[in-house]
Amino acid sequence: MADLDALETFATAVRTGSFAAAARVLGITPAMVGRRIQGLEQRHGVRLIERTTRAQRLTEAGETFLRRAEAVLDAALFRRSVAEQAHSDAEAVRTAAEAEESAHRRAAIVARARHDLLAERTATLRRRTLLRTDDRQQRDREDTRRFK
Repeated sequence: MADLDALETFATAVRTGSFAAAARVLGITPAMVGRRIQGLEQRHGVRLIERTTRAQRLTEAGETFLRRAEAVLDAALFRRSVAEQAHSDAEAVRTAAEAEESAHRRAAIVARARHDLLAERTATLRRRTLLRTDDRQQRDREDTRRFK
C-alpha cells in the first residue's frame, strides 16, 4: 500500500505542478510529498523530478516512470472497484439468503401455530364428544331405571 501511496503522490505532484499543491490534494504535508518522491527515487536509483526553489521539471526517466505509475494506479483502481463490486454482490447474496431463511422461519412458525391450533380444536371436539356421549349414557341409564 505504501508503494501505491508513493506512486499516487508522484503522479499527483506531476499533475498539480508542485509539492504544495499535491499535498493539499492528498491531505498530507509538502514534506511528506517530498519524502515519498525521494523514496521512489532512491528505490529505483534514478532522479524523477528536477527540483529548484521556483520550479520542478520531470526528467526523461520521470516521464517514463509517470506512464508506468499511472498504468499501475489504473490497474489498482480497477482491482479495487472489482473487489468492491464482488463485496457488494456477496452482500446482496447474503441479504437474499437471510431473507429466504427468515421467510422459511416465518413459514415454519405459521405451520407450527396452525398445527397447535388444530390439535387444540381436535382436543376440544373430543372432550365435547366425550361429554355428550357421557351425557347420553347417563340419560340412557336414568331412562332405563325409570322404566324398570
